[in-house]
Amino acid sequence: MKKNFLICLLVILVSSFLFTGCTNDEMVELIDGLLEEGNQLYKEERQYKEAVEVFGEVLENDPTNVEAYAGIVSILLDKGYMEKAENVANEASMRVSGEDAAHLFTKVGNKFYEIEKYEEADRLYEKGVEQDRAYYKLNLAKARLEISQEDVDSARRTIDNIGGSDREKPDYILLKAYLTKDDWDDIRYLVDQIDTDEIEEDSLLERVENLKKIDDLDEDEGDLYKVAYLAREYINWGYPYLAIDLLTDYEEEIQEYWEGQYYLGKAYFDHGNLDKALDYLGDAEVLGVDDPGLDLMLARAYFLEGNVDQALGYYEDAISQKDLSDRNDIAEEYIQVLMDTNMMSRAKDTLKDIAEQDDNPWAYVLLCTIAYENENFQELAEYIDALEEYYQIDKEEEKGLVRYKLYYAIEQEDDEVEELLQKYKKLDEHNPEVYFLKGKFAKEQEEDVQDIKDYLYRAIEVDLEGEVTEEARRVLANI
Repeated sequence: MKKNFLICLLVILVSSFLFTGCTNDEMVELIDGLLEEGNQLYKEERQYKEAVEVFGEVLENDPTNVEAYAGIVSILLDKGYMEKAENVANEASMRVSGEDAAHLFTKVGNKFYEIEKYEEADRLYEKGVEQDRAYYKLNLAKARLEISQEDVDSARRTIDNIGGSDREKPDYILLKAYLTKDDWDDIRYLVDQIDTDEIEEDSLLERVENLKKIDDLDEDEGDLYKVAYLAREYINWGYPYLAIDLLTDYEEEIQEYWEGQYYLGKAYFDHGNLDKALDYLGDAEVLGVDDPGLDLMLARAYFLEGNVDQALGYYEDAISQKDLSDRNDIAEEYIQVLMDTNMMSRAKDTLKDIAEQDDNPWAYVLLCTIAYENENFQELAEYIDALEEYYQIDKEEEKGLVRYKLYYAIEQEDDEVEELLQKYKKLDEHNPEVYFLKGKFAKEQEEDVQDIKDYLYRAIEVDLEGEVTEEARRVLANI
């Protein structure tokens, strides 16, 4: 499959002529249609191999088409083929404009940044700088990296490379405002330049609107309230070091201000400094605040430190305070910790309490998980029955119910397996587990070998998180 991903580029190396026999208008229509088809296959149908082939057909006809290159790069990055994605960007840089080449190198660099390979990210960004040092998305990404490396001054200089009309773009103005720290007048001046009606991206709009609210904060609360609010924004949108840089300027003032201590601890946690995170989170707790967010951060920090008993106590405090929807998320995290530390009995007791006290179907889904992991199919059947008694459950709960009914049916060699597989696929069409289970079941039923292989290869193709790939390859090796 890896070879297939780049097959279209081999065509480019031996053929740089345009498709003959078409007028310009016909060529534009042909390429637009192919791009639409490629994006449909990639983004909606997740047929990655076929999408690459369609993008390759675009490049046969127009070797300078950056959208086709970007499509191939995005697919390779989604599949984790970082080196191959960089190779495509290198190839494209010899054919497209400097700005377009910078765009492709930025995409690859951003993926390295996401997986915290910062040296590789920096190397890719520098490749982009060689192509077009003024490209605004590149400079925003490079500034973000410099902030994470605790070099705020360099980040300020980097975004100054952005010029012209790009300085009117909301994401540039927003980062410029973030980098002013606590100069409230500058923040107000910058965000007032942003026309929120022109913003299409929901998360960007939320960030801008939140920053605009600083002006509306109660003056009686004083600057510390604004500082804590701004620190929270930095943390929520992926700039924990900016929160550290801001709050340490107020270290004396926040000693008796729990939100300042809490956000400084949270910022250090997100920035990877566990010792300081525990120091400041502990200081916030000493101030006597009973807050589930603080309990959750302390739970995570103590767990990473290796103090499991302390972590579990804080998880339980957090769960006891949260509203139902948030409790589900925290409970799932807590149960995973218990399972990772082989405390299945405690996990079961906690979930049974939640299920009974809150009449909560998601607790039964998690109980199914524990029963299945323990290969206790009698208990699994009991929890499935409990789930089926609910008159109404949401889609995630229904997926959990169908999933564990399917597991149970496979174990019992039940006639319902095929029907449940179809139902599971309908609920979650692009779930790699669906195709893996179809392939595995087809193999057990001694169905057509090619059908079995197709299911398993499809499972590998859509498996972006590595959930079933290794096991699917083992099954394929035994066919």
